[in-house]
Amino acid sequence: MEKYKIVFLIRDNNKWINLFGNIENICKQSHKIEKISVVITDTAVMSCLLGAKINWFNKEIKSALDKKVEFFVCINTMHKYNIDLNSILPAFSLATEGGIIKIVELESKGFHKIEL
Repeated sequence: MEKYKIVFLIRDNNKWINLFGNIENICKQSHKIEKISVVITDTAVMSCLLGAKINWFNKEIKSALDKKVEFFVCINTMHKYNIDLNSILPAFSLATEGGIIKIVELESKGFHKIEL
């Protein structure tokens, strides 16, 4: 059976609930899923900062990490909003190549992009 790789592009800070719901539903079909990644750009980065103490968000991130979901924050967005690169939560990796290039790289490895 073919397994799928999915990359979510989340840009809007108001779309996190949608993202977590999608991840939860996709993981119900875990036998069909090889890998899930998330690339975070624009206002969605605001929830990824060390100072963001959002209990439900942190709980959902932990749940996603337990499912082996990888999260990448766009370095260009960090620069755009003048956010210190060391201020992202440890659960998130920095996409030093930029969010769009990260998406393209993942697509070249067989990931299917879903935009939120």
